[in-house]
Amino acid sequence: ATVRAYFEQFGEVEQVKMIYDDYGSSKGYCFVTFADVASSKMVLDNYDNNLIEGKWVDVKPSSSDGGGGAGWGGTPTVRPGDWTCPECGDNVFAYRDACNKCATPKPAGAGGGGCGGFRASPY
Repeated sequence: ATVRAYFEQFGEVEQVKMIYDDYGSSKGYCFVTFADVASSKMVLDNYDNNLIEGKWVDVKPSSSDGGGGAGWGGTPTVRPGDWTCPECGDNVFAYRDACNKCATPKPAGAGGGGCGGFRASPY
């Protein structure tokens, strides 16, 4: 809730995806998706001053133009039609009918990428 609350000052947050290892421990980063690209640009413009609970948060655009969904460090970019698994939170490619990680079926109406997402760490 702290991460979401911080980034909501810049605009409407559609999703905060915390990344965990196989044991349920945080990997130290997350992906935040805004409803619009302008909000994510405000966060990037505030780069030196992004502090959550006294810790500086490194923010990076999810793609070279600052828009889209998940992005850097070997994580696939969310493309139109991709969907987020409601069970495990994994990004699932549009052509899949079930999550590749946990086999949860694609929910009705799932699909579509957000805009204005970026990677925030150390969360």
